[in-house]
Amino acid sequence: MNRINKPARNNGLDLLKLICAFLVLLSHVYVKKLSGDIYTNFIFIIRIAVPIFFIITGYFYSYTVSKKTEIKQIIKILKLVITANVLYVVWGIVYRYFTDVSMRKFVFDKLLNRETIVDFLFFNAVPDAGNHLWYLSALLYALVIVWLLNKLFKLLKNDKVKTGLIITGAIVLLAVNFCMDEFSEMIGISLKLMYSRNFLFAGLPLFLIGVLLFKAKDYLNKIPSFILVVLLFLSFFVGVGEFYYTGNRDLFISTVVLAVVLFIIFNKIEIEDNVFSKWGSNHSLNIYVIHPMLILIYRDIVKSLGIAEILFFFAPFIIFAFSLAISIAFEFIKKKIKLNFRKKTS
Repeated sequence: MNRINKPARNNGLDLLKLICAFLVLLSHVYVKKLSGDIYTNFIFIIRIAVPIFFIITGYFYSYTVSKKTEIKQIIKILKLVITANVLYVVWGIVYRYFTDVSMRKFVFDKLLNRETIVDFLFFNAVPDAGNHLWYLSALLYALVIVWLLNKLFKLLKNDKVKTGLIITGAIVLLAVNFCMDEFSEMIGISLKLMYSRNFLFAGLPLFLIGVLLFKAKDYLNKIPSFILVVLLFLSFFVGVGEFYYTGNRDLFISTVVLAVVLFIIFNKIEIEDNVFSKWGSNHSLNIYVIHPMLILIYRDIVKSLGIAEILFFFAPFIIFAFSLAISIAFEFIKKKIKLNFRKKTS
């Protein structure tokens, strides 16, 4: 494969990543009953965040392949998966110590339980406050699978066949995801969320959509803006109907369409360097990882002070601001440590 020169930072997509980090936080704030009912009314919009994260990674995967750094990327995500999960194990123990909840029960009934380990390894399910970390494990598995598929695809000389297989794979896997809720209701079985929200039926197909968008980037850039706006509104109204017809789901068809349209729009628009795009580039992943801990801390503080109702509307913004501040401080300290290490070793 010929070397593909990666463009300068895409401020539009970096801004979109920051927005998505806020949307993920927003959904978890409402789940914890710290803010209003807008979450339940516009769930299909709020849940575009994780699909967009997968799509963005898939979109830039061709650059990774062209530089032959696929293994390096896999190792980077593996380190992040280990670090984030260890962080939440430690957090779970510390939090229970200060809230008088049984640490023994947490460690042996939740963490070292055979079912928990199997669910984590095969379905990317993470217990307790770390359940959002499924995204990182699913991304890791998707990267490994796509790397293996690339090895097999080298045997295929016809690019159209390769593209056709990618399209078919994405459609089939997402179709299984969408059908699970409906099928489970038909046969009277309540399926656990992890059976549809995992690397195979969520992470991989969304990642492949990103790969396909990169292949079609020249055509996508030619789409008139008014067409994209129309698609945006159509997917919104379809989402409203889908929500009221199917009820609460983790992934809606309209959510995927909306995520794709928003990705195309933010990828097309030219935005000058700005602090929000910089935050999206440098801190969106950190915010994603740490925000559930801050939600629990915030919840306990405002409840103990009796001001939860007063700050009802502002909860997402307060927690987001603290998450961003901690991420900025963390990256600053990390940078200083690296500089000092280089000075000592040079």
